[in-house]
Amino acid sequence: MNVLLAVDDSTDSKTAAQFLQRIQFPANSTLYLLHVNPLDEWLRLGTSGRSLRMVEKISSVRAETATKMGNVLSHMEETFRSSSLTVHSLVTDGSPGAEILRTITEHHIDLVVLGTRGLSKIEGFLLGSVSEWVLNEAPCLVLIVRGKPRPKKSTKDMKILVATDGSIDAQEGIAFVKNVGFPPPPS
Repeated sequence: MNVLLAVDDSTDSKTAAQFLQRIQFPANSTLYLLHVNPLDEWLRLGTSGRSLRMVEKISSVRAETATKMGNVLSHMEETFRSSSLTVHSLVTDGSPGAEILRTITEHHIDLVVLGTRGLSKIEGFLLGSVSEWVLNEAPCLVLIVRGKPRPKKSTKDMKILVATDGSIDAQEGIAFVKNVGFPPPPS
């Protein structure tokens, strides 16, 4: 099974990674950790004709972000390497939704996992939610993880609701739940 985890430094992204650590994937599964640096997109959209100083500032922020995310990805790689997964980190520039969809196709992803919200509130306003975009367009299973549990919910054990309408997509969701190992309830 090929799994893609879309990663940024948001709470939801970290929670999605923690959720994946609890799942037992089939033997020979591969996990791709993908971070998309959206700053080049902002550079194309908003800085044409602006001063070189602005471009240099954006380049500086981009370099800082790349260094920070490199550390985040390295830490996640080490965490997942202790499991039976083969782990690869990918960093790219562009529109997060488009890059996630491109990576799904390029690496034959069976399951993509991402948080409900990323870091950019402006991007959600301008482009629509990345998680919603991926959910609607991905040709594979999509698992969206909420970053903050709702109040008064127990975190002792995992409860999964699989809703089905008998469609092929619903059947694939049921097959996924059957094929992966979720942690047993506490004794």
